[in-house]
Amino acid sequence: MPKFDAGDPKHLHAVGVIAVTFAQFERSIEGLFLHHPANSSVPLDLIHRYLFALAEDQRIITTRKFYAEHEPDEAVKAAVNNVLDFFDWAHDGRNKILHSERYPPGFGADRNMFYLTKRASKRDHSSKYMKLDLAALRKTAEHMRAGIVRSAEINIHVQYRNADLSKIHQSLWVYAKSNDFPTLGIPPRLELTDLPEY
Repeated sequence: MPKFDAGDPKHLHAVGVIAVTFAQFERSIEGLFLHHPANSSVPLDLIHRYLFALAEDQRIITTRKFYAEHEPDEAVKAAVNNVLDFFDWAHDGRNKILHSERYPPGFGADRNMFYLTKRASKRDHSSKYMKLDLAALRKTAEHMRAGIVRSAEINIHVQYRNADLSKIHQSLWVYAKSNDFPTLGIPPRLELTDLPEY
């Protein structure tokens, strides 16, 4: 057997950061989903069972619906829709990177690039290809981190906006009082190609 070669450790580190950062983002988005139902008369265990019975895309649709129907603050509604659009981008990028296999670079390939291949879809088994440099991998993780921060800001705001400030930690006051959430720019989606590019 040839010597095990998983690729450049810096590329692999960046891929690992993408994986754990996306998991944090996903958890924060769950908090958005749970806010309005948790403040209703529906038992929390029933809400949890409902949430985790839904497919990932249905959770996003349902979260949008909760905020559209139950959120009184238009600025919060807009911020939630923006961060969910951002999460959709992150989900697509995470899937393309983590559901691919490393494609061994051929002759003439750039050793600084991370080459990947994956099936086009569950129904289309043709191979698609992608190459990313270290900067692109790191930038993907950094963008996901920005989504986590925005989601957390929204979660803190909706949880504490009506609270007595004297009863919450001073570090939360700025989030409790402000509903100013500048729009997150959605990065371009990672593109797959029909043929490997070297």
